[in-house]
Amino acid sequence: GGIMDTDGLRHKTADETLLSSVAAAAQTLLTCANLDLSIVRAIEIAGRAIDADRVCVFETHHHPRTDEVLVSQRYEWVHEAGSSRRGAPMQNVSLSGSFPRWHAALSVGNPLQGLTRDFPVEERALLESQGILSVLIVPIMMQERWGGFVCFDDCRRERAWTAGERSILQPLAACLGGA
Repeated sequence: GGIMDTDGLRHKTADETLLSSVAAAAQTLLTCANLDLSIVRAIEIAGRAIDADRVCVFETHHHPRTDEVLVSQRYEWVHEAGSSRRGAPMQNVSLSGSFPRWHAALSVGNPLQGLTRDFPVEERALLESQGILSVLIVPIMMQERWGGFVCFDDCRRERAWTAGERSILQPLAACLGGA
């Protein structure tokens, strides 16, 4: 890959830059003794590389009495102070109850993405309340088991996430699951 200019110098493509950033993020996860710090550093590296406004990691867990699968936000990185999630982070949310389409896709390892205005109305309210114009949601799979997901939010522009971006960010989600 890479583009050669007239001088024969190689310029990195956007995907190559993102790939090297994800590799750096993965190395951080594998080598940093403080897990919480390493996850925040890793999502910051990826968030900056993909030019996201906010990156959040959600973890699945079971309701203690009903055994229903719930999701809770565990980590967040924001590009600027103003783009922090509004209100309290989502905790103990039943995706199957509140966002069945998300649950159906993410729980089997399929990413979700799109422009907020194109999402179904019941999903749009949450995204709009967070100032999200477009989002890429990558599932975290651990040994074929769904462990959560990573949200890459764009609050400044409507953006179509490329197949290259999706395929490069999926291994990062796997590294987060492994960590």
